[in-house]
Amino acid sequence: MSALRGWRRPIGARHPNPFVAKPDQDLTDDGTVQGLPLGGLGTGSIGRDHDGRFARWHLAAGHYRYKPAPGSWLGVELAGEGGPVALVAPGTETRPAGLAPAGEPDQPVGEYEALFPFAWYRYRPELTGGVRVEVRQWSPVVPGREDESGWPVGCFELTLTSERETACELTAALAFELPVDDASLAPAGPIEFAVDAASVLAQLPAAQASFVVVAEGGDETAARALGGDDDYATLAGGLWQAVRQPGPAVSDPSARPGLAAAVRVRLEPGQSRTVALVLAWDLPLVRFGDRGQHPWHRSHTRRFGRGGGAAREIGRALLAQRHELAGAIETWHDELAARLRDWRAPDWLLPALCNELYMLVEGGTAWVVGQAGRDEPEEHFVVLESVDYRYYETLDVRYYSSFAVLELWPRLERLVMRDYLRTVPDEDSEPIVTEWAGRKAVRKRRNAAPHDLGGPLQEPFRQVNAYVLQDSGVWRDLNPKLVLQVVRDLRLLGDADDGLAAEAWPACLAAIRVVEAFDEDGDGLPDHDGVPDQTYDTWPMHGVSAYCGDLWLACLAAGEWLASHAGEHGEAERLAGLRARGQRVLEERLWTGSYYRYDSGGGPASDVVMADQLAGTWYARLLGLPEPHPEGRAERALQTVLESNFHGFAGGRLGPVNGRSPDGGPVGTEQADEVWIGVGWGLASLALLLGRDEDAWRLGEALNTTLYEDSGLWFRTPEAWTEEREFRASMYHRPLAVWSVYTALRVR
Repeated sequence: MSALRGWRRPIGARHPNPFVAKPDQDLTDDGTVQGLPLGGLGTGSIGRDHDGRFARWHLAAGHYRYKPAPGSWLGVELAGEGGPVALVAPGTETRPAGLAPAGEPDQPVGEYEALFPFAWYRYRPELTGGVRVEVRQWSPVVPGREDESGWPVGCFELTLTSERETACELTAALAFELPVDDASLAPAGPIEFAVDAASVLAQLPAAQASFVVVAEGGDETAARALGGDDDYATLAGGLWQAVRQPGPAVSDPSARPGLAAAVRVRLEPGQSRTVALVLAWDLPLVRFGDRGQHPWHRSHTRRFGRGGGAAREIGRALLAQRHELAGAIETWHDELAARLRDWRAPDWLLPALCNELYMLVEGGTAWVVGQAGRDEPEEHFVVLESVDYRYYETLDVRYYSSFAVLELWPRLERLVMRDYLRTVPDEDSEPIVTEWAGRKAVRKRRNAAPHDLGGPLQEPFRQVNAYVLQDSGVWRDLNPKLVLQVVRDLRLLGDADDGLAAEAWPACLAAIRVVEAFDEDGDGLPDHDGVPDQTYDTWPMHGVSAYCGDLWLACLAAGEWLASHAGEHGEAERLAGLRARGQRVLEERLWTGSYYRYDSGGGPASDVVMADQLAGTWYARLLGLPEPHPEGRAERALQTVLESNFHGFAGGRLGPVNGRSPDGGPVGTEQADEVWIGVGWGLASLALLLGRDEDAWRLGEALNTTLYEDSGLWFRTPEAWTEEREFRASMYHRPLAVWSVYTALRVR
């Protein structure tokens, strides 16, 4: 057992009062039993819940499915003492039927623990005749190990400990029902099997795909194909006998065939032995487009080839490095925990940091190294905004969330920023009509930073801005956020690779000039026209706003730094002058004496206290840049936000609500009355940078407790939740901003 403590939950437990998806929107709500997924960065994922079911499937780009597979399970059988038992919660449907443990459906049979990428399933020994079973599930997603982090494979290490008074023989098995109805396997076609003493491979030539299960350890191993229901039925009569029998060489997808591998182990009283069962898959192509007409090669094809038949090679590669890779994960956990202790961070922060990384595996990530049919290499790395909002690397969102990749896989972060810089000067005159107000616009304006790098059902990397709710070409926050993220990466990662600063300057200067054109009255600040034009895309702003004004002044400071490093000292001086002029106006128009009012439009809506009013100050303080506001005002504004939006909302239980009226009541608009989890983490990060550690930990504890105890939203963290126990947009990118807390601790 690990000495570090992850998040724990009884296997079989059900949440009595979970948050529910907002009923007036088409949102994903797949239940409260979710757990850590199998798979790597950009490989597609197979999600296992904390009941032990294989339930979530995100193998095909843009096609997320929640569908528990009865024919996929881990199971054990004690020789001569009853039949097989699937390691799932009581009442779980299995194939063949009747393998779930006896008991009530919500009766715990053990404990689940998660500390990404490890997940432990610990079962009570009475479940298996006095043998204690602990399963450690993991995929080799290891910070600093890019190659292995992109492998499509999962490992199940079963530690079997006898508490019996006599010797016994036990079989441990993995059954896996092939996901033949998944979009990634269309057209599935005939399935061909190849078996050896320890593994069984399923090849789907029509889909250019393969799957394998492999067994290692124990006294004997066996594997076979399961052609359909009749073959599955043999498992109920005895795992070892069934898996040793020859299976079919070919099967039809309509029979829902599967794979099975088993290990046979003899245990003396008190003895403990560990065996391994591995599931690997090879889907070498990511097929973008509404018909899958834009295929790209996944990153693992650089090592394992592009043919689609390498699942067995991938599984064996993991087994060959199993101990070393597991040790590397343990070392990363230990070193991360030691740093957090040195920084006097609370214990809950370690699992909060680690477990939110599930999103990089299960969140529709694509990591590609070349377009099919073209010889030249071309690498891209992108994560979906959400399973409900299918846009890659949404720029306004990653302003908060990208700290995770920056800290753990910094080269991949640079790939994303280079893609954005590349697209800034592009223009796409394709007409669009916005969904919000029916306005006519174009897909991409020249020198406007795109909202996203495309969508999985379109042609990402070639066509940006899949988002059309609003006209993102006139958003006031995208270009400032681009400049700030570029400078953040340069300041925190350095410029040692190949001159990113010089490469970035022309695009950043052009982006700054675009925002200057939004200044309608020459006061040095961008103006809003009442149509939502920033990340709060249903919350209008009028005149000058605290949010975009703060971002703009921080952007100008970042632009000064970048201009100086590019040798453009005259431009640096011009930007400094513009920043000074804008700062004076912002203070005159928006400072109330205790916070910055929402905007300058006038009326009650303009006096709202916005939680995110210091979004630019946050980056400026993080990067050591000149700050947007006079000394002391950011601290005073943060104090007001904490009093009004955090402590003054829901008793401080839920985190900071986005907006609050000056009288302490709700604003009355959807996004203003939501808590955005990623914004809350950003606010905690800012509090640390301002030396308000106690406030930071109170903010973080409220978010962490709501997520992992009160809401039932673990491993599907949404964009937003409300006091009415509703949520919006699960499996969302922005909550990865928890890693901004780590960055603040590291740099301050």
